[in-house]
Amino acid sequence: MAHSVAFGDREGPDWAKAAATSRMTIERLPLLTPAEEEDMLRGAGFTDVELYYAAFSFRGWVGTAG
Repeated sequence: MAHSVAFGDREGPDWAKAAATSRMTIERLPLLTPAEEEDMLRGAGFTDVELYYAAFSFRGWVGTAG
């Protein structure tokens, strides 16, 4: 997660800031496995759920509203 935060810093990586931000993100935003995310989307009524993007700890999904 720290690498994701540092990557977005336009002034260059501040590793202490990136580590603190990543800790805060992990505490407040649970990271799910791809299978858990897909199950959650299907449980919300989406069909044809497919992963279309994955980078660092971020994933993008596409599906059809049911």
